[in-house]
Amino acid sequence: MASLAVPELAERIAAERAGDLSTRSGRVSWLYACAGVLDNDTDPVFTDAARHRAETLLGQRR
Repeated sequence: MASLAVPELAERIAAERAGDLSTRSGRVSWLYACAGVLDNDTDPVFTDAARHRAETLLGQRR
């Protein structure tokens, strides 16, 4: 989740792990990780990125 603060790195990880992250369990795992960031008093650099990623994942319902 720390990679969320560096958009280029987050996108690289997402691209390289796309096979795993595109599965239902992968998306749920990613949402769970985002929720963990959003549930704490975390720096906005992380919460804004986690919120955006969660919204993106929720828009990919299958």
